[in-house]
Amino acid sequence: MWSRDGRFVFATSVLRGAEGRVVFSSIIHVDLGQPRPVARILEDRVGAIVRLTPALTTARLDAAALDRDPEYLGELARIMTELIEQQRGEAAAPAGRGGAP
Repeated sequence: MWSRDGRFVFATSVLRGAEGRVVFSSIIHVDLGQPRPVARILEDRVGAIVRLTPALTTARLDAAALDRDPEYLGELARIMTELIEQQRGEAAAPAGRGGAP
C-alpha cells in the first residue's frame, strides 16, 4: 500500500508456524524519500492476525516518528528470539501436580 504522497510503501509481514497458524504479524514500511531507504517494522499491537494489506489513514504521515521505528530484520530477529526463549521456558517448566496448591 502506498502513502497518498507516494513517499512511503507499507506491506504486511506474517510468520506462520509449522501448522500454518499465524505466529507473528507486523507492518513493514519503507521511506523512499530517504537517501538510503530502510525497511522498518511496526509491530502489530492487535496480535498475530492475517491482513491482506495495511489500512492507512488519509492524515499526513509523521515521517520523523516512522523513522524512529526499528529496522525490520534486526527487530524481527529480536522478537523471534524472545518467542523461542519463552517457549523453551514453558516446555522446561515442571508440569503441575494435580490437587490443591
